[in-house]
Amino acid sequence: MELRLVQQPPVPTEALVGTTWMLDTLLDGEVASSVAGDAATLMLQHAGGFIGSTGCRSLSGQYMVVGDDVPCTTFAADGDCPDELAAQDGHVVVNAG
Repeated sequence: MELRLVQQPPVPTEALVGTTWMLDTLLDGEVASSVAGDAATLMLQHAGGFIGSTGCRSLSGQYMVVGDDVPCTTFAADGDCPDELAAQDGHVVVNAG
């Protein structure tokens, strides 16, 4: 049996716009865990904005394309989370903002 890996060309950012991305696994060091609560999501919008959720709070802001990176230029997380989702919420916010 042979395993061959082939590098794929980068996906143009325009192809990512309008797609709702769903987070299904969180990594903490070498430990993977499933996402709890409602779906944690992210959707890039055409005008440079984004919306999403941590699974318990709504997210919004602006992004820009810098080479292969898509950093946030503004970021807001609104609402409250129950104690059992606080770690997930914090992980999503720290990695998104």
